[in-house]
Amino acid sequence: MNGIIKKLNLDVPINHAFNQFINELNAWWPKEYSWSQEKLVEIKIEPEKEGLCTEIGPHNFRCDWGRVTQIDDNKH
Repeated sequence: MNGIIKKLNLDVPINHAFNQFINELNAWWPKEYSWSQEKLVEIKIEPEKEGLCTEIGPHNFRCDWGRVTQIDDNKH
């Protein structure tokens, strides 16, 4: 399986865009694209190689739905 690659051009410094994507994921991620839907408590990505992509739902339900396979340390 190939990874997913999406490129966007933003008029902000790259470290700001990266930090917003990682640290504000809970604020912008559509709840309908989660297992917990409207009961989503937290969704996060650990910004490191092999870091987990994790959802926390009601009653501390945890779903690790992905992992970071590559990260460019020079860009954040």
